[in-house]
Amino acid sequence: MSRSQVTRIILKTQKPAQLLSAFVGCLIGFLLIITSVQSYLNFKHIFSDTHQSIGSQYLVINKNISVLNSVDQSRSTFNESQIEEIRSLPAVKRVSVFVPNHFPAYAEMQFDAGNNSAVMKTDLFLESVNDSFVDAVSDDWVWKEGQETVPVILPADFINLYNFTYAPARGLPQLSKNTTQLFKFQIRIDHHGTNVIYYGKIVGFSNRITSMIVPMSFMSFANAQYGTNSPKEEVFRLIVEVKPERLAEFQRYLNTNSYETNEELLKSGKISSLMQALLSILLILGAVMLFNAFSGFLLYLQLVVARSHYELETLLRLGFRHSRLTALYANGLGLCLLAIAALSFGGLLFIHQKTIAFMESYGFEPPQQISSLVVIAGIMLILFLYVIFLLSVRRQIYRLALPGKK
Repeated sequence: MSRSQVTRIILKTQKPAQLLSAFVGCLIGFLLIITSVQSYLNFKHIFSDTHQSIGSQYLVINKNISVLNSVDQSRSTFNESQIEEIRSLPAVKRVSVFVPNHFPAYAEMQFDAGNNSAVMKTDLFLESVNDSFVDAVSDDWVWKEGQETVPVILPADFINLYNFTYAPARGLPQLSKNTTQLFKFQIRIDHHGTNVIYYGKIVGFSNRITSMIVPMSFMSFANAQYGTNSPKEEVFRLIVEVKPERLAEFQRYLNTNSYETNEELLKSGKISSLMQALLSILLILGAVMLFNAFSGFLLYLQLVVARSHYELETLLRLGFRHSRLTALYANGLGLCLLAIAALSFGGLLFIHQKTIAFMESYGFEPPQQISSLVVIAGIMLILFLYVIFLLSVRRQIYRLALPGKK
């Protein structure tokens, strides 16, 4: 008796509608779990990419100013123990202090536009932080002693204030960010009645820090060389990298200690936390649905063997080895799971392309390729399920062949 004849004998007792239902259930469950994993990895990539400003939350914090702070300025500063306490919080990844200029200085820039010209002068308040906290660092962000040109990073709102407030009032041309980086301005430092001149060069604009910042190497040198106070001064502001999933916990700490930060940044951070929580829930739901789908498929396989009990018993009596009958089920099971895997990965590729287009329309940069981790995990899962299903079928057929064995 040929293999095809044996297969027809076994399948004649089965109901195609139930087979199709079990197949579709497994397909949906498997597709959902690999899609959930890929989506989780996509968003994890975005969260971990500091250039996309949705991962770790950077918050600038200071102490709340009250009447007592006006009388005693030390109440507005962070001491070493307070900084270490913040650094040790579970919600905090890193902390850096803001180092301000301790010398009087002002900036001067000449604007010429035909018959209109203006000189912009302002007192200069400079700060420095650890370079790893700056989101606009370029190759020009370097200063060495003896260098007259000092790289400067401005807050992103500065160019808007100039273009839409200062320039229209003075009849000056509006400038793009690239154009402003071609200009230099004078940094005049008052040192015992003598002006020491440096030239500031704008090398970028920060969306994270709302003050004019210079490299720490320049600030350390200038404070030591021209500073009116001791180089080691009080710390008034900190920049903190906070884990987005623990942002609410960190906000409670700020409120308890009367520390202040930008509330709008806290709101965006809460959205990031919510997105990560939703992704985790989606992953758990996908795993639960996959478990239910394949549990149902396993029960259906057991039902398939049970419905063919008479036919299988007859074939065994005719001399068919139970291993041969098991191999028939193994081949059909393998083809079924292979079809599930192929259709699921095809569906994942389609969904991934649509997800990329959707995210890019909102300015995000997700990974372009399906993660190799998802492919490997999917293949391993299919092989694992194949072994589990095959052992279940083999056990039932073995019991028919050797009814006295358990």
